[in-house]
Amino acid sequence: VHLGVDFWLPTNTAVHSLFDAEVVTAVHDKGYKEYGGLVILKHKEDDLVFYTLYGHLSLVSVTALKVGDRLKKADKIGVLGNPQENGEWSPHLHFQIMLTMLDFKNDFPGVTYPSQMKVWKSMCPDPNLLFKNPNLVTRYDAPSSEILEFRKKHLGKSLSISYQEPLHIVRGEGAYLIDTWGEKYLDTVNNVAHVGHEHP
Repeated sequence: VHLGVDFWLPTNTAVHSLFDAEVVTAVHDKGYKEYGGLVILKHKEDDLVFYTLYGHLSLVSVTALKVGDRLKKADKIGVLGNPQENGEWSPHLHFQIMLTMLDFKNDFPGVTYPSQMKVWKSMCPDPNLLFKNPNLVTRYDAPSSEILEFRKKHLGKSLSISYQEPLHIVRGEGAYLIDTWGEKYLDTVNNVAHVGHEHP
């Protein structure tokens, strides 16, 4: 589950601070599918302290900043990096809000597992609180009650519900069923798993 929002923009697109800030992290987070150029800023609004994370920046952007630097609202943080320096991603900005850094210094999780989502979302509020853009609203699945009602209307009684909390399976891959969160379940129920259609 994504904890921030991605803005898919061309390499060298400028990124600016949304608030007055202090730089607390400016590193090149090397590695495949890591952040590449990563900047984390600390903000203080009245009694509220929070952080904003800017991932997939250029190497030049992070080497131009150092921990303790002060930025004013709208100051340029840097530019988006190319795939060779941004963790081998298509150029984009990963933007995230955090209410705490925990013990992280040079990194911070940008995704989590569905089972841990409530904990991480309590520390990483929805970035759309700042942007208020209807296109950035996170859309989760229909509640189980709606799915069950739909099944009762459209599917026969011979198709049973195997779990107390029904799974919302959206596709299969090999011997696995995959739910809306990307979680895999080994299919030991359906005939295709038993008679071999899924076998390599």
